[in-house]
Amino acid sequence: MSAGAQMPSGPGQGPWLALGVAATASIGVMVAGAMTGSPGLTYAGGGLFLLAALAVGGKIWRAASAVTPREAVALSFANLIASAWGWAGLAMLACYYLTDLSWQHAWQYGAAMLLIAAGITAYARARRQPGSRLAAPDAATAMRGVTALQGIAALVGVVILLLSGKVEAQGRDWAANVVFIAGGLTLFALSAMAVLAERRTAT
Repeated sequence: MSAGAQMPSGPGQGPWLALGVAATASIGVMVAGAMTGSPGLTYAGGGLFLLAALAVGGKIWRAASAVTPREAVALSFANLIASAWGWAGLAMLACYYLTDLSWQHAWQYGAAMLLIAAGITAYARARRQPGSRLAAPDAATAMRGVTALQGIAALVGVVILLLSGKVEAQGRDWAANVVFIAGGLTLFALSAMAVLAERRTAT
């Protein structure tokens, strides 16, 4: 999972290990909720990861200052956002392929989320290379815009889902909706933190 990716600076490896443990526990709780038909338990599992991801994001945020290299902050948040996508993909697949729940689109969404996580991780690694074009000011500015759009899209998606009434309907996709809501809120919060934290750092 992407949570194991090395953070270039900030609070150290401890928070990343804790995030990995929390992500594993979160998925376990969500699977238990899916097995027993308990949306409340599944939401609790999703909330556990949300809080853990925000805790790591908060540490990166507090470490960001005028003397912190902007590149280090950007890469830290890129790895954290990749972890959120990876968690969502694994949670989606686990809830439907480790339980009796069935939803025909689970594998599609789960695989897509994992691919996005892998893509962001690859981007962060490529950007870390000496002389990488991805670290140039114009490329970094463009990526901040992409990050901001990701956060807005995630929030809009959650709002639309909540207003659609599908959450209360509890059809076959009810566990997927938990992943969408918890994952969407996580991505919105982390995206906002990433953009704002970079503004506090040295260029």
